[in-house]
Formats: sequence, structure tokens, C-alpha cells
Amino acid sequence: MNYRQILMYIYVNKYNMNTIRFLTQRRNERMIPMAVQLGSLQVQTTKQVFNQEMRQGLLILQLSAAELNQYIQEQMMDNPILEVSPAVREESCAVSYESAHGDFARNGDMTSNWAEDGGETLEQHLLSQLNCIAGLSSKLRRMARYIIGCLNENGYLKLSLEELTSLLNQPMSEVRKAWALVRTFEPTGVAAADLRDCLLLQLVSLDPLRPLAEKVVEYALELLALGQYERIAELLEAAVAEVKEAGTTIRELNPRPGASFGKGNTPFLTPDIWVRRIDGRYEATLDETSIPRVAFNERYLDLLNDSRTTDADCGYIRSRIRSAQWLRRCLQERGSTLLAVTRIMVDWQTDYLDRGPGYLKPLTLKDIAGMAGLHESTVSRTLSGKYASTPRGIVELKSFLCSSSFATAGAAASSESVKYRIKSLIESENSREPYSDRQLSKLLLEAGIGIARRTVAKYREQLGIASAQRRADKQMG
Repeated sequence: MNYRQILMYIYVNKYNMNTIRFLTQRRNERMIPMAVQLGSLQVQTTKQVFNQEMRQGLLILQLSAAELNQYIQEQMMDNPILEVSPAVREESCAVSYESAHGDFARNGDMTSNWAEDGGETLEQHLLSQLNCIAGLSSKLRRMARYIIGCLNENGYLKLSLEELTSLLNQPMSEVRKAWALVRTFEPTGVAAADLRDCLLLQLVSLDPLRPLAEKVVEYALELLALGQYERIAELLEAAVAEVKEAGTTIRELNPRPGASFGKGNTPFLTPDIWVRRIDGRYEATLDETSIPRVAFNERYLDLLNDSRTTDADCGYIRSRIRSAQWLRRCLQERGSTLLAVTRIMVDWQTDYLDRGPGYLKPLTLKDIAGMAGLHESTVSRTLSGKYASTPRGIVELKSFLCSSSFATAGAAASSESVKYRIKSLIESENSREPYSDRQLSKLLLEAGIGIARRTVAKYREQLGIASAQRRADKQMG
């Protein structure tokens, strides 16, 4: 075996240093080549294996709020130990009222066939009415559009006036005007705070007015659900026959004004995170109402201490308890990881929240992983399908990410911010003498952004903006 063969043998088989020394020694002593011997070699390696519980944790981490709700429901069906305590919502009283009087909800249940096929959504229906109103200020129109986007599938507003004021960063009096405007739209009762408010909005629109029905809704709605007409008559100092007539009127109203509209092609977005401006800085908090709370059924826990419970049953109950405990732990880990990652992005992208997409700073999954002490794939799963409610509307968390490619005023500039500046320059140009790509590149360089002409052309095309020649031809035509 010559020297070149030895080197090739070492390279191919990746021998350790002891093998190198041994082969070199044999060469120096001019020994005969080693015979090839067949045999087995035991090698110890480290390999990460994902068990079922680890897979469940990774799955829960990447599920959106809507998907996670469905997943929890499926787990509850499979595990009798689990009990789900849903978050308190405005519609909770509507459910109890409708269960006491089934005919009350008949209007809300009349969902048309085209709605199931993805007809006009409630949001589209309300926005079309908003767009038909002339003379609105841009600020009022923007706030009304935001409020419409916050309505749930039944047409109720999930946020309080104080929360809207904080999210929109506007005076409460102005937010109240926008809310009052949306409440005048069809279907009547939309943008109500709760069931009582929804019914009152419909009653005050009737001609003639029904003052007794309004009083019943305002002061005795629960008694009406129980059918206690005599108590209502005594409370409101009215005749029982009049109370029954008022009850008939109320049951003809629609407790879910938004339910008859289509679901659209995109599902209703439930934000996992709320981003609010508090005392001059942005703070991110989890939306506690988006995910049901997982609890244990005490009746099954008591069976473990019951002498009549067999060993087999005790073993099954303990296995279900472990499964439920792991699910709850995964949910807690998901919440804490999501909050930690979001807070990093919010702190980093304050300019974006203040001024818009043109001020996004470069931020990648790798950057966040380094700051959070997580693996890059974990960050990717955390952001997948998640949304945040911010002063700029409901945005996907991945919109906070942006690649870095340019330098501006001594700092990095994102590709999105460069596109935003190109768009702004073109919008402000002289329409008869539009900027060429070379001129745009020069203007950006003067602003501290070094970018080639061909890159300007690529970004301009991505923005859907025609070339300077075509813009000039269009203006002349």
C-alpha cells in the first residue's frame, strides 16, 4: 500500500488519529499491505426519538386558536377525565335564554343554503354599507372598519369600549362615534355588546315603539326566560296579558343577527395575542378567552379512593389523568412560548406599530431564536397560523418578520421598508415625468439606502407598478 493509497483510505473511511499513526508506521517499516477482513463493528450514536407525548406538544404549539379549540374538544371526547371550562363570552346568556324558549331562536336558526356555500359574509355586508356613506373622515372610517373586523360570527362586538380605545389609540368619544355608526347598519342589532343590547337595538327600531317590551328586556329578561309572567307584571306594574304580548314581540326578534350570513372563503380569525399601547410602550398579552381552560372531572378522581374500584379501572383512570396533565402542561408551554416570542417581536418592531410597514426592521426566525433561547424550528411552529390584535388591526405574527438586505443611515433596512419607500416615491412623482428605475435608485441612495437599479425594478414589479414609460403613456392616454 503506497502513501497515496493510505491517504485515500483514511479519507474514505474517516479513521481516527490512532489509525493514522498505525498506518503511517506500517508504511515506514515497509510492511506488506493489510488484508481486508470482514466483521461486525458496534458503534454507539446519539439519536433523538420523538415519543407520542413530544409529538403532541409540537402539534399543540403550531395549532392556531381555532384549530386548538377543535383539538381540545376531540381530546375531551377521548378522555373522560377532561372537563373543558369555556371562557365567558357575551353570548352565554343567549344560550341559556334560547334553551328555555326554543321558539325564541327560530329566526337565528334560519340559515340559508347559500350561506353554507360561502355567500356574502357579515363583514362584507357591513363594509359595503360603510363604503356608501359619503363625507366621513378617514379616521372615523378607519375606526368603523376596525370595529367591523372585531365582530364575531353572530354579529356581537367582543371588545369593550375601553379595550377599543386602547387598541385604536384614539379618544373614547371618537371611538364611541364609530361604534354608534356601525350599530346603525343592517341587520339591526349588529355590533351589540350582549344579548340584551342586541334585542334593545331591534326594539327601538320598531314602528310603533314597544316600551313595555323594552322594559322587559332591560329589567326582566331572565324572568321571561323562565316564563314567570306574573312576577314580571308585578315588577313592571303591568297587566299579565300585556307582558305576554311583549314576550311574543321579543321572541320574534333575532338574537344572532350575523348568523344568517356566509362564512366566506376564509375562517373567522381569532387572535392569540393582544398588543396594546400602555404608558407609551407596547405590551403583549395572551387572549385568555380564545382557548378553553382544561380541568379534571372530580367524580373520576374520587373513584381512585373508592374501595369498589377494580385495579384495572384504577390503572385506566391513572393513565387518563397522566394524559390530561400532559395536555394541560402542553397548553401552558404553548402560551408561555407564544408570549415570549411575541414580546421580542413587539419590542423590536415598535416603529412598525407606530408608523406602518415601511418601518419594519430586519428580524428573522434565527434572530428571535437567539434572543429567546429557542430552536429556530420551535419559533417557526410558534408563529405558524397565529394572529395578534394590534392598533394596526388584526395581523399575522409572521408579518413582524423581515429579511435584511440594505443599509440606511448606518442601520439595516428591510426589503419591505425599501418597497414601501419605492411606492411612496412613485406616488409623489410628477405624473408627466415619472421616475425611471435608475432615478429611483439614485433617490434611495441619497436617503442612505444603497440599492441597484435591477433590484428597484424587481421590487417595483412585485408591487404591481408599471415601468416609467408605461406610467407616462398611461398619463398621456
